[in-house]
Amino acid sequence: HLLAELGRVAEQPIHAAYEAARPGDVRESLPDISRMRSVLGYEPAVSFAEGLAVTFQAYKQALAGQLNWSEPVLQHS
Repeated sequence: HLLAELGRVAEQPIHAAYEAARPGDVRESLPDISRMRSVLGYEPAVSFAEGLAVTFQAYKQALAGQLNWSEPVLQHS
């Protein structure tokens, strides 16, 4: 899901390169916010896809020297 969505944002296919595990690597990661939702009433302000797109564009601007680090990357009303 992550690579497919990142490929959509980058407008080009993204392929994983699998290599041997390194010491300290996390073998599996299954993030789940359902407990934060039920216990804290948390709801994300942006979707995964929107957050990934904003993050990608911010890194792209940063690499081009066009990101103003003193301003928020994402504005909420």
